[in-house]
Amino acid sequence: MTPTVFFTTRRLSLHAQPLPPSLATTRMHQCHSNRVVTVSRPTYPTYINNCDALITQSPHHVLVVKTADCLPVLIYKPPITLAAVHAGRRGTEKLITQNTISQIQTLSPEMGQWKFWFGPHICDSCYEVNPKTHQTYSLAKENINQIHSCLDPSLISLTQSPYCTVCHNDTYFSYRKNKLVAGRFFSGVYLIPEKFS
Repeated sequence: MTPTVFFTTRRLSLHAQPLPPSLATTRMHQCHSNRVVTVSRPTYPTYINNCDALITQSPHHVLVVKTADCLPVLIYKPPITLAAVHAGRRGTEKLITQNTISQIQTLSPEMGQWKFWFGPHICDSCYEVNPKTHQTYSLAKENINQIHSCLDPSLISLTQSPYCTVCHNDTYFSYRKNKLVAGRFFSGVYLIPEKFS
């Protein structure tokens, strides 16, 4: 099976995504935590409260994360394990991506290649966390460190979006840039067996 990933924009909403009608979709009420929830058959809740990562091992199931500067991390661990992670600064500092990988390893302990996708997020230069010292924070770097703390680099395939939500605010929503009027865009991942695709 081959995973499909998508990233919406200001102009392409989640509802406008050309998703097959057979897919169930699960979203999160995100709270900048390190809580990971595994969603399994037979129920596919459309919404899960108070978590920042979802895992599934079910084809025809879309996992969705919403962001507006935070880093969306999508994960595929063959043959059938998927995850969607909301990695803001607070969640990153609580090791949300590392916790997600650890739970996947428990569900799927066999060795194999992992695929990661980092969606559009605020870049290092725009994410100033201390105006007095001009200290910046790198969501991508910190989450890559968490991936490498769990997995041998030879097992990792990582695709990173080149877009910063602040620098490309005409295309993506940014909380830092737009404050309380900022919308959210969505990132998602799903699997469909080849015989159904």
